[in-house]
Amino acid sequence: MSFLFVFSIFLLPVQELAGRSVEAVFVKEPPRIDGVLDEACWQDNPGITDFVEHSPEICTEASEETRVVICYDEHNLYFGCFCYYSEPDMVTAWVVPRESSGDGDDITIRIDTYNDDRNAYVFSVNPLGNQRDIHISTMGWDYSWNGVWYAAETIEPYGCYGWFAEIAIPFKTLRFRPGDEQVWGLEVTRWMDASFETVVWADYEPEDFPGDVRVDRFGELRGIRGVKPGLHMEFMPHLTQTASFLNPAFYSYEPSRDSSVFDSLTWVRWDNGVAGLDFKWAMTSNMALDITALPDYGQISADPEIINLAHNEIYLAEHRPFFTEGCDIFSICGPFDPVYTRRIGRRLPDGSEVPIYGGIKYTGKARGTDFGIIEAYTGERAWTWFGYEDTVPPALYSVARVNQDIFSRSQIGLIATSCEQFEKGFPSSSSYLEGERVLGGDMQLTFSDDIELYASALHTFHSDTGRSGGPMFSLGGGASQGTDVGTFHFWADGNYSDSLADMNAVGYTSDPGWWEGWFYTGYDKNWGEGSLRALGIDLEGWADRRVEDTLWTVGGGPGIDITFRNNWSTSLDVYLERQYFFEDSALRWAKSVYTGFGSDPSPKVFGGLWFRLQDRYVYQNQEPQFYGHVISILPNLSWRITRNTLLYTYGAVVFTFDERWQADTANPLLWAAGSTIRYNLTPKVAFRISAQQNTQAERYSQQFLASWEFAPLSYIYLASSLNLIGDPETIDPFDVNASEFTIYGKVVYLFRI
Repeated sequence: MSFLFVFSIFLLPVQELAGRSVEAVFVKEPPRIDGVLDEACWQDNPGITDFVEHSPEICTEASEETRVVICYDEHNLYFGCFCYYSEPDMVTAWVVPRESSGDGDDITIRIDTYNDDRNAYVFSVNPLGNQRDIHISTMGWDYSWNGVWYAAETIEPYGCYGWFAEIAIPFKTLRFRPGDEQVWGLEVTRWMDASFETVVWADYEPEDFPGDVRVDRFGELRGIRGVKPGLHMEFMPHLTQTASFLNPAFYSYEPSRDSSVFDSLTWVRWDNGVAGLDFKWAMTSNMALDITALPDYGQISADPEIINLAHNEIYLAEHRPFFTEGCDIFSICGPFDPVYTRRIGRRLPDGSEVPIYGGIKYTGKARGTDFGIIEAYTGERAWTWFGYEDTVPPALYSVARVNQDIFSRSQIGLIATSCEQFEKGFPSSSSYLEGERVLGGDMQLTFSDDIELYASALHTFHSDTGRSGGPMFSLGGGASQGTDVGTFHFWADGNYSDSLADMNAVGYTSDPGWWEGWFYTGYDKNWGEGSLRALGIDLEGWADRRVEDTLWTVGGGPGIDITFRNNWSTSLDVYLERQYFFEDSALRWAKSVYTGFGSDPSPKVFGGLWFRLQDRYVYQNQEPQFYGHVISILPNLSWRITRNTLLYTYGAVVFTFDERWQADTANPLLWAAGSTIRYNLTPKVAFRISAQQNTQAERYSQQFLASWEFAPLSYIYLASSLNLIGDPETIDPFDVNASEFTIYGKVVYLFRI
């Protein structure tokens, strides 16, 4: 602790910016949201204009003028955004689907409706109408949050240089405390793609770099009086169906079958969500109830193909709205993940999914206390895959989380999870099979603007007397300090997990049973002039060992990141460690090198090329094979063919060698690759064709998706996919045949009261 305080005291800080405040203006006649800012409410009010540069140079005068005017009526909060340029044709914009990044210029509104310096809603729009919304909390950024709001834009109207936007955010989209007058935190940022420049309105200090503007730096939005969120109910029914043409040769494991033809047609069972309903009720301005019945969780977004040469399970992102919305409250401080919702209704090896019959989620905030509850019940599902048969029993999943704000920006919380399995039928004591549970707590303490400590502890329990659980805990902290010569960072943590601390029933534990310690120190500097735009230098070190072992792995190394004036970037990380390999109980020197470059992402064609060298144990199907060397080449390339069309490709080429650098005879070369071409007729009408290949898994797939957002958060989807797989008992990655062809359709409509 003493080192952290000495670290912050003796470095000289850069002078802070003054606090900002703005008054919202009440309007009797609301503006028309058409992108033409000619109404009196926009022309007669000065708004905010005192923006400063956030990057590439910190806290300097903005290069272009920006003005944002804020108005409101009893139903909506309005923003009129004047994004001027000093010269014509400087606006950069691309037509992309909702929530997509890489769309050129944008203006972003962030609102802390509780004014607690912890939470914020984010609304971002580009010159061609792409909308993005996010929810920020102390646990991170929830990119899955979707709200109903409206925006319209124009580019260089009436000979004015720049672009202009009108935004309307209904008060019922936001959560806030009741009161006669609202005082909210506010931040407005503008990104100018051509100059690679970000300007901000609220405070920003050098120690925040290279992160984003912190919620506690927001200015204040005042003057909103007499508003209420009103009755807020959302009904989202859906109809969906999937037709799958199967090749039974790959599911029955009968070599006599013809493996080149489809001879089976299946439809999705009713209990996998052919018709269902999602319901949301904002019971108060800060509490919400979500209920889902027979949800459809068809994979609109395919998981990326990854070559896995380790024994750990790959962590996959969640895409399902019921679980993603408000998911930040179920996170805890530290490296542990007790809630991994991909366990609920998971996809089975044969491609089928465990049905979710229903779920309920209750979240809210009251007097500085965040809380959340999830209950979900899944049904039975039998599966067969290449001769292997198994049945997943019905299960009841439960998650409870409470998090209390303490001091100015600190918090303390508890979490509990369980997965209780039953025999067929409704859950009861007579049909109970077994259960797995996790109980834990966490704490995050912020001592000043730049010093933070955290701690978390969990314990797993099992109802089966033949199995015992175990504890896990983590302790860490860090500091950042801005000076006249740059920004310095320091972070360190230590972790322990018992070998029996398996929380994979509801959470994610890739490999329990470790003692671990880690530290990081770094330096960052930005320049407004010269050949370099940004420089980052860091040094990392670590030590770890398995609980059952006596020998430690100790390692570390430096890293450097450089961004040049032309916005090309490069990095180099070199690590060396004395590593204990439990697979053969050997202690070896092992190295890891990662380097490459990325081009400026603003032009029509951009990409990067990265290389990695690792000394490691090579696994196949989670079984150790040999100690050796792995070289990976990781290219990616994107081409904006037109303003509406993007082609994106990525790849991973992996060469494996034994300890003497002799090529692996079984798999000397593995590769995974994917490509996507996306066409957006408008930001609300999109078409996408994707293809992915993975020679390690002997899996190939192609997908087509058409989507239309015909009303706010209401969609029509039409998709198809073709999957090709190989025999897992062969080693020829190209010996594959079509296993499944699927056609998927879905209609979902949002009714809002």
